[in-house]
Amino acid sequence: MDPSPAEIVFECGHFRLHSDGHVERTGGMEFVPAGFDANTGVTSKDILIDAATGVSARLYLPAIQKEATATAKLPILVIFHGGYFVVGSPGCPNFHRYVNSLVSKAGVLAVSVDYRLAPEHLLPAAYDDSWAALNWAVSGAAADPWLSDHGDLGRVFVAGASAGANIAHNMAVAATPPALVERVEGVILLHPSFCGEQKLEDEAEEFWRDNKKRWAVIFPAARGGTDDPRINPMAAADLLAKLAGKRLFVSTASEDPRASRGRAYCEAVRASGWPGKVEWFESKGEGHAFFVSYHSSHEAGDAWAQALLLFGCVFIGLTEHDNHQIKAKIRAGDSSSAFVLDEMRFQIQRWPSGGWRALGAQGLRSSRGAMDSGSKEIAFDCSSFRLYMDGHVDRNAKRMETMPAGFDAATGVTSKDVVIDAATGVYVRVYLPPLQAATTAKLPILVFFHGGYFIVGSAAEPMYHHYVNSLVARAGAIAVSVNYRLAPEHKLPAAYEDSLTGLKWAVSGADPWLSDHGDLGRVFLVGVSAGGNIVHNMAISEPAHVEAVIQLHPSFSGEQRMGAEDEAFWRANNNRWAIIFPGARGGVEDPRINPTAAGAPSLTKLAGQRLLVCTASEDPRALRAQAYCDAVRASGWSGEAEWFESEGEGHGFFVLNPGSPRAAALMDRVIAFLAGH
Repeated sequence: MDPSPAEIVFECGHFRLHSDGHVERTGGMEFVPAGFDANTGVTSKDILIDAATGVSARLYLPAIQKEATATAKLPILVIFHGGYFVVGSPGCPNFHRYVNSLVSKAGVLAVSVDYRLAPEHLLPAAYDDSWAALNWAVSGAAADPWLSDHGDLGRVFVAGASAGANIAHNMAVAATPPALVERVEGVILLHPSFCGEQKLEDEAEEFWRDNKKRWAVIFPAARGGTDDPRINPMAAADLLAKLAGKRLFVSTASEDPRASRGRAYCEAVRASGWPGKVEWFESKGEGHAFFVSYHSSHEAGDAWAQALLLFGCVFIGLTEHDNHQIKAKIRAGDSSSAFVLDEMRFQIQRWPSGGWRALGAQGLRSSRGAMDSGSKEIAFDCSSFRLYMDGHVDRNAKRMETMPAGFDAATGVTSKDVVIDAATGVYVRVYLPPLQAATTAKLPILVFFHGGYFIVGSAAEPMYHHYVNSLVARAGAIAVSVNYRLAPEHKLPAAYEDSLTGLKWAVSGADPWLSDHGDLGRVFLVGVSAGGNIVHNMAISEPAHVEAVIQLHPSFSGEQRMGAEDEAFWRANNNRWAIIFPGARGGVEDPRINPTAAGAPSLTKLAGQRLLVCTASEDPRALRAQAYCDAVRASGWSGEAEWFESEGEGHGFFVLNPGSPRAAALMDRVIAFLAGH
């Protein structure tokens, strides 16, 4: 994108906004999936709220004590992320970890809202989305079982950071309907972002001017420019007396250019006659939103970040500490061990790219920390990772990238993430194709397993997410993509166990998308690479409900090298298996990696009536996959086995280069197979 034709109106470390309305994002869009967080015991999941706009929320549930009674409900925290309305999401690594910490420490159920971003979606879109999410959250049973089963709908807190704090204020102003007024107990504004046509006396002039320009680009229809009450609450002071809630907590940082507006806002609320209690808290010597970025560094500011987190928990009113004593310590700058909260110490990982990359929800990292490959023997080396004989791994950050579920405009498919096992953090991404209003016909269900050598990848990895979107749209099917735990941190058979959990969950019709739209008698198993291996093992162990099986470039091995099998790859593959599954019976003669080994379950027991095995001529795995197909045919299996090979292509080419002619041909064959042809 060429920025030269348009003036830069606002520039920061995450984006460059131009006067013509286009944006160059250079950061702030990193994403980690929902799931179980081992550091805090908090489980999260993503829920689609509005399929038409793609607005979603990430729900957070703290560890529930078994001895807690069924009537012990938790306060509900509806929280909005920051990012100038231009970047960020609930899946932003730092913000995700911050909410995990807050939920764990405060013992609340949180709803983190993923509103649409400007300038692609000009304001008031973010306000509209946030309002829809707030109303969704307080609807309880109509929204999500976590809210109805565990949330106290009479104790709702509205919170936000930076632009999200601006949103929280506007939600508190708008929450005039009795159903909302009665439920909102408090409002928490962390480093709120406000502005105005007139500069405040102690406001930095350059920042004020840039902020005004930014507002004009992202909200061109604002009434009165930056004197629109949504960015300048003091321009409509009468509205401040009508804020929802009984308590207001405003926090600022002394080195944040937004601080003067935050303080002025707090004083204006006090002067408005609002009947609630107002508290203001300032962090000395700190900059904007330091408490969020704290979670990726243990450097300066950690004591203040811990203090601010603890102060927020006191405000919510769920700690056992004495409020006055804690506040006194905080204001005195006490950074003693009383504020060293071990459960807030998050680990991070220096990745090969040289940048700091946040860990995913399952805590994936090199077991030796930063890459130090020089002293250890390499067992398996590829572009995706390097696995060492001592059991640690260096992953290429590219293979651990993720993208959120939601509406896909290119295919019309909508997806959502559902945690199916809070203890392990295993989740599934469920895909629903566009539905014809007049039809009541049930759709086939595809249970999909991603590839990655059992070591990298996820259901949220962009290439697999795009592939499943396309597959679902073309096939007119529902898909359940299983996010199993990865080795070597979770050695096999963990991935097989998680996959079986996912399969059983899918065929149970556990989700309304499955029960309302899925044909539970027409289940297809589909997997790529290591996922193709998983498909075989699922088909052997869980025959019920399965109509057919599709293995795309499946990964198998064996103690004896096959005649034309690449020797270097075969040896490396066997080394890899020994490390990720040290408990395998007979090494690579374990039936889970060698289905034709002596003592393996009979291939006649495969689930389904049809089998499609797809290979690529330049893939070193092709020989074993073809031999597997031949073995199934020779076993006396009652179904029909088909083999399809893509000439001149390598492993997984159809997800790496989905627009190629041979990828299209393979997709056509898969779609025809699903249709019974």
